[in-house]
Amino acid sequence: MNITRKTLLSFSLILLTGCAKEKDIPLPVTSSSPEAVELFNTGIRHQLNHDFLLQPRYLKKALDLDPDFVLANLWINEPDPSKWLAHREKAISNKANVSDAERILVDMAVAQRENRIRDAIKLGEELVEKYPNSSDAYVHLGNATKGLNDFDRAEENYRKALEINPENLRALWQITSHHMNVYNGQVMRPKEQQDKTLARSYIDKMITISPDAGSFLQMRGNLLRANSDFEGAKEWYSRTLESRDLQNLPKSGILGVIAHNLLFNGEVEEAHEFYNRSIDASVRPAQKIGQWNFKIQAYLFVDDYHGAIKAADELLSQINDLGFSDSELYQNKRQVEFRKFLAFAHNKEQEKAYDSMMLLKNYRNKQMSSLEYDEIRERNFKILDAQQEAWYYLLFGEYEKANSKLEDLYALVSKIDNPTAMVDYRAMKGMVHLFSGDAQKALEYLDDTIETENYQYYSYYKALALKATEQDEEASSIFYDLANYNFNSWGASLVRSLSKEQLE
Repeated sequence: MNITRKTLLSFSLILLTGCAKEKDIPLPVTSSSPEAVELFNTGIRHQLNHDFLLQPRYLKKALDLDPDFVLANLWINEPDPSKWLAHREKAISNKANVSDAERILVDMAVAQRENRIRDAIKLGEELVEKYPNSSDAYVHLGNATKGLNDFDRAEENYRKALEINPENLRALWQITSHHMNVYNGQVMRPKEQQDKTLARSYIDKMITISPDAGSFLQMRGNLLRANSDFEGAKEWYSRTLESRDLQNLPKSGILGVIAHNLLFNGEVEEAHEFYNRSIDASVRPAQKIGQWNFKIQAYLFVDDYHGAIKAADELLSQINDLGFSDSELYQNKRQVEFRKFLAFAHNKEQEKAYDSMMLLKNYRNKQMSSLEYDEIRERNFKILDAQQEAWYYLLFGEYEKANSKLEDLYALVSKIDNPTAMVDYRAMKGMVHLFSGDAQKALEYLDDTIETENYQYYSYYKALALKATEQDEEASSIFYDLANYNFNSWGASLVRSLSKEQLE
């Protein structure tokens, strides 16, 4: 088996470098099937254009031809946790049969999942050392370094990648994501370090490289929307929708983005029309759930808690019929129920919020029991349990119980080698002190790590603590940023209108 795969490795290298820049040596890809490599490359091109719904179509076909294809198993965009786990285990079990590059990439993915960030960085450095003429090697090292929020070093590696290949879309996109909001859950540079002009130049470069990729046109619209230029954003979103139509590509994502823009422009009814269109246009069940969650959050943005609960219940009434596996079903039920919990808690319905929190815990247990034992997943579920129970007690003024749960949380997260692992613990400790009347002590916990760009929910309470300690200018700056935060995330949905009230 090893001899066959090594022989075909040379073919893979020739195949991949045929259209690459002369000095950019792509990382090797090993497969027993030349056709599988072609399909894999096509899938990765869609991934680079951020067509993540198209990527798995080609990687699945590649895996049909070569089930042991390591990188296809490692990178396939699979929403079902049980299937994703099976692919990951397949990649790990076959890493000894492929190149050093592929083995390192597998080990990096495992280290990052286990929050062994420094180990991931060491592996990235090994990758660069062994493949110094590959632009992607530097991108992977930059991604690992970003795990420590070391933006300067991460961007240094992305720029090295661009020196080798100025058209490396991975590097261009990653630097851009440091300076503007391009997806939920990303970690950005602090606001004062962001360079919107740089972001725009890189977006324009990506549009030039891949003019048919609607995601880059959409990013130009997002840049305008971030600055509350909603009418200007509409033009770019229209171009994106037209591009998807002309290529007969999935449109759910851009329809949802158009809905976001309308929501933040105050066109709430029109926004919900587009959320409904995005739900109807979803091409797979997981995407449908995602668009529904955006719709639910749209109600939260305008403090319509009953509307959010009604929408969540409507979705839950049909979720069993969407064709999910057990693990996928409970994962998606958790996402929907979490938003119900937000609505109940912030509408001061304590008993219903408690019931919702317990249901979330029940779904996590059912999902865990439907999957093979996994230590990292079990730890992460315990972290979620402690976080949400602490948060519940905090919101309803039971501070002793909140502190008890926060100690449970600390015992879990203090052992994790990741700079963001302690954020929830520290932020909620700060909120306990704030609600208990000690705003100065609260600021010792709600410190510089709580950036408005990355932690909208906690930033609101940091601003309240600043206001309580008569640091009005700093507080008003945070309230202003939150009041004009034009992205659909659950955290921002709870504090955007509150921030407007504080400014008024």
